[in-house]
Amino acid sequence: MSVIDHKVYFSLLGIPVRDTVIMTWIMIGLIVLLTLFFRRKLPHLLELILDFIYGIVGGVMNVDNLTPYIPVLGTLFIFVLMANSLSIIPGLRSPTADVNTTFAMALIIFFQSIFSVFGKKACGDMSSRSPIRSGCSR
Repeated sequence: MSVIDHKVYFSLLGIPVRDTVIMTWIMIGLIVLLTLFFRRKLPHLLELILDFIYGIVGGVMNVDNLTPYIPVLGTLFIFVLMANSLSIIPGLRSPTADVNTTFAMALIIFFQSIFSVFGKKACGDMSSRSPIRSGCSR
């Protein structure tokens, strides 16, 4: 088993900035630019992408209302799609090739699912005794 060495490009306030972070910044810039372009020139394409994500998530999840889950799962879908597409360009590495990126995405989804369930339970039968009432529609 070989160790993957990630090159340090520079330090920012004493924190080493590695190639994974640089590739993630490049990818975020590309996503923002593509979104602004599509929003202005091809808004129907953004709607098509959103319908595609709704179709994928709706086919996997068995819930009545997908709206609370679409922002997180749609962002994750676009991030992974762009990250893996970035490695097609010679000289660029996918940010998901670093185990730290994969671990961070797993933590985000793990805690989001816990807070989502906790929010639903807080709005249920125990809502009169729950200290958290924000988001409850009563």
